[in-house]
Amino acid sequence: MVELLGAGEAAVVTRVCELLVPGSAAGRPDRYLAATLAGLSAGEEDAVHAAIGVLAGVTDARELSRLAGSAAFERFRRLAIEAGYGDHAPPGRRGPDGADVLVVGLGGAPIAADLAGRGADVLLLDVVPAPARFVSTVDEVVLAGGPGPVAAERAPAADVAKFHQSTGLLGATGPFGPEDLEPWYSRVEARLGPPDSSDRSPAVVEPGFVALGTPLRPRLSWPSIPAPGGARVRTRHGVRHVLLDTAGRRPKVTGVAYTRDGCDGELRAPVVVLAAGPLETPRILVRTGEQAGLDTPSARLAGRTLGLHPARLVYGWFPEPAGCATTACCDSHDGIAVEATVRPEPVAFAEGLVDPRDRPLWGGRLAEVVRGYPHWLGLRVLVADDNTAVADLGLGGEVVVGKRFSTAERRRLAAALEFGVAVLRAAGARDVVWSGLTAAHPQGGAPMGDDPARSVVGPDGRSHDVDGLYVGDGSVLPAVLSVPPALTVLALAAKVAGAIR
Repeated sequence: MVELLGAGEAAVVTRVCELLVPGSAAGRPDRYLAATLAGLSAGEEDAVHAAIGVLAGVTDARELSRLAGSAAFERFRRLAIEAGYGDHAPPGRRGPDGADVLVVGLGGAPIAADLAGRGADVLLLDVVPAPARFVSTVDEVVLAGGPGPVAAERAPAADVAKFHQSTGLLGATGPFGPEDLEPWYSRVEARLGPPDSSDRSPAVVEPGFVALGTPLRPRLSWPSIPAPGGARVRTRHGVRHVLLDTAGRRPKVTGVAYTRDGCDGELRAPVVVLAAGPLETPRILVRTGEQAGLDTPSARLAGRTLGLHPARLVYGWFPEPAGCATTACCDSHDGIAVEATVRPEPVAFAEGLVDPRDRPLWGGRLAEVVRGYPHWLGLRVLVADDNTAVADLGLGGEVVVGKRFSTAERRRLAAALEFGVAVLRAAGARDVVWSGLTAAHPQGGAPMGDDPARSVVGPDGRSHDVDGLYVGDGSVLPAVLSVPPALTVLALAAKVAGAIR
């Protein structure tokens, strides 16, 4: 098809596209355009050749700027963007519907960047998650999940001990031993650079912690996770399940089935990494098992060990209008964590409030609280739960998360609320209100471990049941962390990427 463009025309296309989108020449826009010409009408093909003629004399950005806004300029700008950022494949790649590795979910961006940096053709899918409903099986408490702050810490020793207990590992070895996690933590921290502390606000609530004799630790945070680097990216894909070849002794990956804009399709790759989050990844695993008829102890565990970090937002009314007042956090001996949170906009603020009997707040009390909206300062109090939530599939394919709170969890939740109220009161709050339960930092659902009877993936994120299938997000955590999990998830993702060859 290259003969549809002459050598001189190909050179013009490459040169102009590189000026428009630096780096796009590496995607060989001349090859892409040549392949496209075959499907155009004679009139459209003539228009492309005419545009090349208009731009033939352009050699630098100044000359190109004189043509900005012209039809030829706009045509080549679109071509350059497609060549630089689109999902077509440059020479030597598998094609627009295939790759060496498919990474499902933007949470897998660090894995995609690592593999692409080693020369693999990586296609990263920005997935559209299936709808999710959080419902408690006790008292009909509705849990509304949402993104947590961009904050992270290394897993404390007590959390690592929980990991070993839940996976049946002995000693401080295996996927969660200090000597195993340390190099991956260090690698991620070096990549992220120094933590960002520029968002620290006036310390309004610290006196409350001090008055209660509770030490504060700074909450480390970073602005974002690493970008996907040289990986191709496709958007708005609803991944239904992983495609498997079950003809051999063990099932092996052949790609994924997806829905995009109402149309079904398939993408092909010998390796698939699921990194769509602890709700979406287990859903895909469950659907994959159903489609392929997998019935193993490991397959049956998918979605069974979800942790939710049950949490409440507790607000104190202060005489001076306040925003997010501290970046410090506090951990009590009861597994309670307290962190600053940004007050939501007025509608969400009002909708989330409950009365002391955990019923939605309404009437005169609601109006009184919302009138003082600028003066309410919020803390989020959360507890480490027992990983007993279960992610199942609803009749419409949605994720339904069921959670039964144990007596111990209810005591921790009550203690967390009591502690948050006490901190705000001790800091000088004249009134205190709080929200119903929410779910922060979902974790688990595809635990990592050595024993297939107690885990879904091995210590390197590789599926116990399917060759070529990996999990590289917070789903692999076998027990919920007592701190925000982002740093540990990134460290484990780096380890998973290192295992893919």
